[in-house]
Amino acid sequence: MAKALRILLIEDDPYFRADIAAKLKGYGHVVQAGSLADGLSRLAGAPFDIALIDLNLQGEDGGPALIRAALKARVVPIVLTGNNDPQMVARAYELGCKHYFSKLDVQKDLDRQLGFYLRSLAQNEFEAILAEEFVTEDPTLLGHLNQLRHQNLNRDQRVLILGPTGTGKTKIAKLIHRIAEGSMEKFVHLNVAEMPDTLVESILFGHRKGAFTGAHEDREGFFAKANGGTLFLDEIGSISLSLQKKLLKVLDEREFTPIGSTVLQKSDFRLVAATCEDMPKLIATKRFRLDLYFRLKGLEFNLPPLRDRKADIPGLVAF
Repeated sequence: MAKALRILLIEDDPYFRADIAAKLKGYGHVVQAGSLADGLSRLAGAPFDIALIDLNLQGEDGGPALIRAALKARVVPIVLTGNNDPQMVARAYELGCKHYFSKLDVQKDLDRQLGFYLRSLAQNEFEAILAEEFVTEDPTLLGHLNQLRHQNLNRDQRVLILGPTGTGKTKIAKLIHRIAEGSMEKFVHLNVAEMPDTLVESILFGHRKGAFTGAHEDREGFFAKANGGTLFLDEIGSISLSLQKKLLKVLDEREFTPIGSTVLQKSDFRLVAATCEDMPKLIATKRFRLDLYFRLKGLEFNLPPLRDRKADIPGLVAF
C-alpha cells in the first residue's frame, strides 16, 4: 500500500513552482511556499514527510536555513538545484541533506528521488509491522515474509495460509492485513472449527429479526462488517460442502443476502483463509470443493511446523 506523501515545496519562482507542484500531485498532498519566511513557518507548523527546497532561495543562506529547519522537524529535505554546482551540492550534504535533483531534468530526478524515498519508507514500515505482528528467527520463513511486501495485496487478492496448529497462522493473517490496509481498517476474524453450519452461516451472512427461533433483532454479519477491510476465516477446511457452495457464490459475486432478508448487500473485503488440514487430501476425498480451493489460493503461504523452527518457540510463547 503506497503511502500518500505530505510534501512541502519551497521555491520562489512561481512558474517553476507551479510546474513542479503539478508533477508532484501523483505522490500525495502538496503545500507550496514561495519564500524563506513562508517555508520556515510551514516547517514549524503542519507535519510533512519531505520538503523540496530551492538551494538558491534568497541567496546562499536561504537553502541551508531551510535544510536545518527540515531536519529539526524530522522532515526529509530534498534540494532543488538549477546548475548542479558541485560545491553547493556538497554543502547541502554537509548539512545533512542526502538527496537532490536538478531543475534541468525534473521528471527523471523527481521519480528517482521520490521512488527511492518511498521504497525506503515501505521497507521501514514493513519491518516495524513485522516486529509487531510476528516473531521468527528462521531465515527461510523471514525470506517468505519479506516477499509479502512485494505482493499485490489488494482486495481482489485472496490468501490461503497453510500450517500446523500453533505455528502462527492468525499472526500471518494480521500481518497481511496491516501490510495491505494499515492499522485503521477493519480486521474481522472467525474461527469456524467445530461450529455448526447454521451458526457459521448466521455469523457470516447476518440475519433479520424473526428469521429463525432466537433471532430477536437484526444482526449484522461478518461479510458486512469486513467491508473495506479483511475477513479472516480460520480453519476453513472444516466447513461443510453446503456452506462452501454459499461462500463460493459470495466470493464470485461480491454480494450476499442476510438470512430472512430479500435484499442483496454488497461487500468489498480481502479474504484471508487458513487451515491446518491437508487440502489436497480433503479435495481428493470430496470433502472440499476444488473450485473454492482455487478461489482461495490466489496467494498461498506455507508456515513450517515448529519442529523445524525450534528457535521460534520461546518467542511465540511470549508473544
